[in-house]
Amino acid sequence: MTVTVDGLTPYTVCAAVLAVVQDHLARAGRKPAVAYVASGGIVVDSCEGGYLVVAPERVFRFVSPLPTEALPDEQVAGIGLDVVIRLERCVPVLTEAGDAPTVEEQEAGYREVLADAAVVWSACASDDMVLDGEWERSGIDQLFVGPLGGCSGSETRLTVGVPIDDWCVGYTETYEGED
Repeated sequence: MTVTVDGLTPYTVCAAVLAVVQDHLARAGRKPAVAYVASGGIVVDSCEGGYLVVAPERVFRFVSPLPTEALPDEQVAGIGLDVVIRLERCVPVLTEAGDAPTVEEQEAGYREVLADAAVVWSACASDDMVLDGEWERSGIDQLFVGPLGGCSGSETRLTVGVPIDDWCVGYTETYEGED
């Protein structure tokens, strides 16, 4: 079965957010080795070179101003998406012998993580994130994750509002083997 959705979807919105963040990271000389759109949990086998993942966290109807969630009987202004942007890189951890990295090594690793976070925040707050001139942006916040398995980074949440008329306007299904 193949499903084709016309209009904006969680994937297309996240892909657009990913493109803006990647562009800002590249301009800052911080482009990660791996970047993709996910749905839900993020799975990676290595943070070598860094990885950037954008995933939808929640989709909701909103009334103006964004992000006021719409009640069932209210006039809906658009579709809101809470998007998670996660960027992680390798940081120094205990050696196989159980020795801790030096303070200088730890600080150098975390300096990279914090620089990445600043670029991601800047991308989310930039006019570049107001895509198509019709998308709205609200509620940027950021927290830090790790180090887990030697990976550490930032998780940035962004609320994006898109026009309701552009949201999943139709779809078609194609089934294999049917007449």
